[in-house]
Amino acid sequence: MSDLIDRQAAIDALKNRWKKTRNYEGIGDDIAEECELYLKQVPSAQPEIIRCKDCIYQTESWSGIKYCEAHGDHIGKDYDYCSNARRRNNG
Repeated sequence: MSDLIDRQAAIDALKNRWKKTRNYEGIGDDIAEECELYLKQVPSAQPEIIRCKDCIYQTESWSGIKYCEAHGDHIGKDYDYCSNARRRNNG
């Protein structure tokens, strides 16, 4: 299981650590900048949450009841979400 961390907090922690150990010709600053560059390239661990109202599986019956084709059940609220959600292309 992975931990979710604050990217900026990790960057700040590394910068502070390297600044404390700065040595000949400010090499610590160079290392801190390189660490920041690499951390900014790491993809987010937080998945995108797609609400039912934005999902391709949401349909509406002739009587106006919203229905989820992925689960075969009605949808409680537009702001609900699930792991099967796929974002609609038309917004």
